[in-house]
Amino acid sequence: TDDAANINIGALRIDPLAPRRIYAGTGELYRNSGQPYAAMWGQGILRSLDDGRSFQQLPATANDDFRYVADIEISRLDHDRLYAATNSGIWRSTDGGDHWQRMLRPVDGADLARYEGCNDLLLVPDATHDVLLAACASRSTDDRYWLPGTILPGACTGPCPAAVFRNVDAAGDGAWTSVLTEAAMGRTSMDLARSAPGTI
Repeated sequence: TDDAANINIGALRIDPLAPRRIYAGTGELYRNSGQPYAAMWGQGILRSLDDGRSFQQLPATANDDFRYVADIEISRLDHDRLYAATNSGIWRSTDGGDHWQRMLRPVDGADLARYEGCNDLLLVPDATHDVLLAACASRSTDDRYWLPGTILPGACTGPCPAAVFRNVDAAGDGAWTSVLTEAAMGRTSMDLARSAPGTI
């Protein structure tokens, strides 16, 4: 497509039940080139309804909460239900991306964001519920975008804090539980063992 000639794609997901529908999450939370310049800022989530020949921005994601979209998951139980990991937390849509609701924003005791964003999602196979894992982390100074003369916000020198959260009913009112966190855990990615789906 020529709709976005110069844009970063952080996530790409094809709807398994309607494969002409493709979602592209834009922006990269972690830099992809050396300082001082790195093209990282995105434009929310784009959706194609024609096999990727053209993409349109989802208006509900045209804001700072979707500046970096690192991952997208589609529910196996309802293909209109989407989950997105962004710089502002974990979001859910129940209508194919037209509207979004934030599900998770890890905060500290002062209600300040504990991490700079969430970077990975994993739907665990389950016959009746969306069991969702989410990895959230902060970036080190070297991972941040900056321009000469600008001032970075406070950052660790790396590796930075991170955590994996689990929700056993992400489609409903399920609570999030921290299931893995270690000092200097840093950016975390997850996957299922195809030979043993209970192993992550």
